[in-house]
Amino acid sequence: MSYAPEAVLCTVFVALPVLACPAVVFVETSSDITENATVIALPSVIASADKIERPLEMVPASVAVIDSVSLFTHWNVPLSGDRSVSAGARIERMSADITPTGVDHSSRGWTYVSPRLSLHYQIPPSNQWYISASRGVRAVGYNIFVSSLNYPSYSREDIWSYRTGLKGLALDKQLRYSLAAYVMKVDNMQMQPAVGVIYTASAAKVTSKGVDLDLDCLLGGGWQMTGGLAFNHTTYDSFQDGATNGTSETRR
Repeated sequence: MSYAPEAVLCTVFVALPVLACPAVVFVETSSDITENATVIALPSVIASADKIERPLEMVPASVAVIDSVSLFTHWNVPLSGDRSVSAGARIERMSADITPTGVDHSSRGWTYVSPRLSLHYQIPPSNQWYISASRGVRAVGYNIFVSSLNYPSYSREDIWSYRTGLKGLALDKQLRYSLAAYVMKVDNMQMQPAVGVIYTASAAKVTSKGVDLDLDCLLGGGWQMTGGLAFNHTTYDSFQDGATNGTSETRR
């Protein structure tokens, strides 16, 4: 999909430091969006609002409008001893409008909540074990190339991620390492269920498991060596394509 070349993005960031220090304003421009977006940042809480208006080409539609308002926060709370907990969340309200030429106006709205919680344990002298759970959301949208079905929408994609690992320094702080294992559960995975068709559907449930290892070693004399190893096993718990429903398949 292409956009009108005259479209402009104007983003204004206003940072409000603690104790009412002077605000700092940044302005950026790009070439995708015709309205402005404003972000107000506090030490632990950030609010943002966006309005996106995009002319659609290659389809019999005049304009699509997306409004987004979000609030997100993150907190680090020390516990007893070497333990600490981190918690955060993002709440976002989105609405989308599409006004095709010769077709009824369509409008939908959604509210997303994406929390994150993690527990940390310091292992002297320079190591840390952690465990975390978080949720991610991939926004809904419209199939703007499917005019015969009145531009149907598809559902949001939900991802729950569970992760545990160990990271820190070793070998007299010459080696930095990170070892982690994770499980991700994906619901309503957005994909194209049929080959050769420009159509997005919420067609799959997926489970992904894996292990990651990252190493960063200082060799001396200004030399540094980095490396990593990753293993992933992904299973389509259910998959709906253009010919079958509820099938199951495994991929690595």
